[in-house]
Amino acid sequence: MLLPLLLVACGEQGGPPAIDSRKDSGHLVEVLQVQPQSFSQTTEHTGSLRARRTTRLFNLEEGRITRLKVFEGDAVRQGQVLVELDDGLLRAELQKASAVRAQAELDLQRLQGLAERNIESQNQLEKARTQLAMAQGEENVLTTRLGYTRISAPFRGIVSQRLVQEGDVAAKHTHLLSVYDPTSLITEIRVSELLLPMLHEGDGVGVQVDALGDQVFSGSVTRIHPTIDDKTRRGVVEVEMKPVPAGVMAGQLCRVTIQTRHEQRLVIPFAALQRDLDSEYVFVVGADDKAELRRVSSGLRLQEQVEISKGLVAGDKVVVRGFFGLRAGTALAIGGGP
Repeated sequence: MLLPLLLVACGEQGGPPAIDSRKDSGHLVEVLQVQPQSFSQTTEHTGSLRARRTTRLFNLEEGRITRLKVFEGDAVRQGQVLVELDDGLLRAELQKASAVRAQAELDLQRLQGLAERNIESQNQLEKARTQLAMAQGEENVLTTRLGYTRISAPFRGIVSQRLVQEGDVAAKHTHLLSVYDPTSLITEIRVSELLLPMLHEGDGVGVQVDALGDQVFSGSVTRIHPTIDDKTRRGVVEVEMKPVPAGVMAGQLCRVTIQTRHEQRLVIPFAALQRDLDSEYVFVVGADDKAELRRVSSGLRLQEQVEISKGLVAGDKVVVRGFFGLRAGTALAIGGGP
């Protein structure tokens, strides 16, 4: 009779077994409350310098080159005559055309006098006027062609190509010289489509030219091309340096550093962003502290963080740790974060 009493007493003193007193506290996770943060992004891009203002000089008249005194690297001024072609034949034709025009003027004057005295008909007078107009037109054509035998620099610049020599006979439309403006040097860089919306014309950038060492020169965005490569998802941005540093030449490699303007963004740790076959998603703390799967769209990667452009709002609590075994609807025990 003593044994049952002892068992009852032990039960009363120790209480119920521990497993019966433990209440399920939920899946332990760590969360972060999402708030807008001010961010700017710094990226570096490489490109080659080229002259935006460049021209190739062609001849519009064929002939022997009688004068060509400039070479690659020579500086030229606007309007300077660079190439002269043999113009002997054209001058002779122009002289003949001028004589014909002068004779047509005399004939018209004579017929006008006769017409005033009703000795010559109006028909003959009109023919004389037509002959004079044709002679003047021919003279003008030859004067224009004669001007084509002297080829001038269209702007102040530097000769970059010399493709013919004095004494060569150049057929019509031969590429003779190339001239570029060294103050119009730009570089074209290719930028991610995600970064393009943050750039604007006039934004300042830093430009480093490898050939000139580590010095960083001031540059600015001058143009953003309106199309994006459908394979690389990158667009073209033009950058120029003003003023152009001494020693900079077209073709040199340069490095452009872009720092975007500070903008408010919703960001989360990159490790919190999950992916499946359908899309990207995160777990957020939902109603009754249960896990909710939220589909999102990510933007720029900012070091160890990533921008969320769609799917979250300020104040959402995102799970950042404790994903193993986590499912939508799971009760959560928040062990970290705000």
